[in-house]
Amino acid sequence: MTVPGDTEPTDWPVGIYGVWYRDADIPAILSNPYVTGLSIGVGWKVVQPTKTSFDWSVIDKKLALAQSYGKPVILRVNAGAMTPAWVLAEVPYLTFTTEYLYGWGIPSANVPVVWHWKYLSYWKAFITQFAARYGSNPSVVAIQTAGCGHQGEMSLPNDVPKWVAAGYTDAKLIRAWGAVLTKFRSAFPSKLIVLNIGHPFYPAKTWPTNVMQPVVDIALSLTPRAGLQSNALSANTSPGGPFTKVLDAAAPMTTVGYQMIGDAPTAASLRTAFENALFDGAGLSRGIDYVEVYGKDIVDPLNQDALRFLASGGQSAP
Repeated sequence: MTVPGDTEPTDWPVGIYGVWYRDADIPAILSNPYVTGLSIGVGWKVVQPTKTSFDWSVIDKKLALAQSYGKPVILRVNAGAMTPAWVLAEVPYLTFTTEYLYGWGIPSANVPVVWHWKYLSYWKAFITQFAARYGSNPSVVAIQTAGCGHQGEMSLPNDVPKWVAAGYTDAKLIRAWGAVLTKFRSAFPSKLIVLNIGHPFYPAKTWPTNVMQPVVDIALSLTPRAGLQSNALSANTSPGGPFTKVLDAAAPMTTVGYQMIGDAPTAASLRTAFENALFDGAGLSRGIDYVEVYGKDIVDPLNQDALRFLASGGQSAP
């Protein structure tokens, strides 16, 4: 097993960012030589509990810790099911029970009608404040562009009849994403902004849509272009799957990356997931720039060989 040591390189070709971790594990994550930096996520309702008050402390504390290790951060503030109560009091929303919340383990969640003009107005106003706080911070290397899903990705709870009854159309959702992406780009002109790609309703066969590619096209039309990320990396990810194809097509023109879909059950499965990220079915490099890896996997001593393999870009094809 490879043991992190003082002789390890300091400039790895593929970035690894710790994501979804226990606060107690942050020092171990940041001190790992294979880890590029930290991905910091928080709910909108935590950061803006009232219309006129902001609490940036959750982000600031983790950002300061990353800075103390000399490592950069990716920031995400999730809206959707993490929208503040004061916004929900003024905009239409839908309530979804646990079977539609992708394993969140909570009884229910309220999700705004994300194409509603007033919801978008409040969310774009928040983005302005978000950028004023962190837009010029050199430690912040990327901003995740949440807003029109129920968490950080493009997905919505897949109780499709409820959305249709609320007026859902592909065109409305595409326009909403276009407005959000354009706002992020103008608010953070010097930062990489990243769209977490996906279909609105998962699995896609639940309700066929034509949303993902049009929104990707908007992201890639921005100047500078948005990056693209798939949050569905695992040992079962197909190198020829639809999300992978979108990333492969974009890789020559912008930054692309993955997030693990969860922590890996074994070191072998983690290595396989990284192989899927790095190589196509023929063992050819796919041009991935970074992967967000769960904190539990980063701190596990058994996973250090897999982490080194990923950071090195896969020193040889699998």
